Amino acid sequence: MLKIEIRNLKIGQRLLAHEMQLEIPTGAIHLLKGPNGCGKSLLLDIVTGLHASKGVQIWSERRPLSAAGAIAHWREGIRRMFQTPTLPQDLLVAQILQRFAPQNSSVESWRLATRELLDGCQVQTNEPFGSHSFGQQRMVELAAALATGSCCLLDEPFAGLNPSYHEPAAQLIRRSAKTGAAILIIDHLASQHEELYDHIYVWPVPQTPPHTAYEQTPNDGAANSSPPIKAFAHNAASWAIEHFSIGERVILRNTKIKLPPGTLLLLTGGNGTGKSTLLRELGGYEQPWAGVSARITRNFTPEELLLSPQPPKLVGELTAAQNLRLMLGKGGAVNAAIQAQARSLLEWLGFPAQRLQARAEVLSGGEAGMIALVGAKFSPSSALLMDEPFESFSPQLVERALAILETMLASGKCVLASTHHEQLTQLAAPAQIINLSREETLSGSWEGKPFA
Repeated sequence: MLKIEIRNLKIGQRLLAHEMQLEIPTGAIHLLKGPNGCGKSLLLDIVTGLHASKGVQIWSERRPLSAAGAIAHWREGIRRMFQTPTLPQDLLVAQILQRFAPQNSSVESWRLATRELLDGCQVQTNEPFGSHSFGQQRMVELAAALATGSCCLLDEPFAGLNPSYHEPAAQLIRRSAKTGAAILIIDHLASQHEELYDHIYVWPVPQTPPHTAYEQTPNDGAANSSPPIKAFAHNAASWAIEHFSIGERVILRNTKIKLPPGTLLLLTGGNGTGKSTLLRELGGYEQPWAGVSARITRNFTPEELLLSPQPPKLVGELTAAQNLRLMLGKGGAVNAAIQAQARSLLEWLGFPAQRLQARAEVLSGGEAGMIALVGAKFSPSSALLMDEPFESFSPQLVERALAILETMLASGKCVLASTHHEQLTQLAAPAQIINLSREETLSGSWEGKPFA
């Protein structure tokens, strides 16, 4: 059993939540709902023992844990799955599973269930953890968090996963609950699997003054307020791909991609099909792992392009405002009017102005995603490669993010975005989608189209 009592949760002078009680009994799966940036992930940090707060009290099996620290919380069986992967990148997946395997009679059934889950996601246990895709890494971390925990805190466990993997992940969560774990989940995709949850808590968001900027959607003025973007020499970003391979798997051969100004293409496919790797290769960026082979001709310079990776790569030691300025100017000077427009748009998304002074390392996944999205919109780059730009966003925030994407295209930017998000793929025509596969090599030509 896990009991959490929120009395007064604050960051500095900012009040995040009024009084609230959560009590998750053994064998139950409870959901904690709330908007992006409201403090849900911070609460999990406190329960894990990573942060302290006088306004939050915690009990495990009726023993108080509020001032015990992370090691004591671990010994009490509290386990955490974070929004971004935290396990050592160079360890083999098999080594990770061995270290986290239960030390009791349930070990064989856990290994069987975990292997079934990871095999379905094409996770290679004899390969380094870091060589896998973001979604595959999250599946490994889910299995590790559920392995030995009596109280499991799962932060967006379905984010970054292809929809076909949601049910296998849910089955592993159900199995852990049936074996006696108390599970608390943050999930912006909860509407897709409401039957998973035994109880739902709604975050007690304090009343705040309404935002005055961008009351409905970013208007034409907002779209035109972007800094001048440099036109491509050939009036479009284009790639001629002779071949693109990962290991022995040839993913693309004799393929052409063209993005005229104001157009969009989507990159889809299951976890581990190579979407993130392809975006890095198209941008000419160094790959973090060996085994990638490609011959690609590009018609642009690095200054004309911006890669927004998954998860957003913010500089943890810098504030959110400093990270935003880096993206707006790509390391150079930034116009004050553009900074003001970017800050106003962030507030419209629900990112409080005072939060801009927080170090990036303490931002939630959704907050980091807001910084990355607004930074991409107002950057001087003509072409944007965006890797899962809407992951960890609530459904309400996705609607506003789509409006921002529309203004990006209206300003003349072109976008190639990877996504699992149905709200985005449903708006695209079939000709706007490049669907990568493990089973076949793609060839052909794709050209971006205006926003549907």
